[in-house]
Amino acid sequence: MTEIEKAGELVQKFLPIVGDHRYVYSENVYIAKQCAIIAVDEILSCLSDIPYGINYLQRRDYWEGVKEELNK
Repeated sequence: MTEIEKAGELVQKFLPIVGDHRYVYSENVYIAKQCAIIAVDEILSCLSDIPYGINYLQRRDYWEGVKEELNK
């Protein structure tokens, strides 16, 4: 799954949780993106427990790419 696809998937997973009739749709998407960014930050912080190596660098780059897509 590409970084763009993963970013979209995370937002879609959070959207029903934050979906509330009090907010307009664009605000729900914004809140879902913020939740997804928090989740990715947690994943990135957990990666620091993995010994450095190719897998670490690939995973870190992937999740940083996902975060970059979420921030667009």
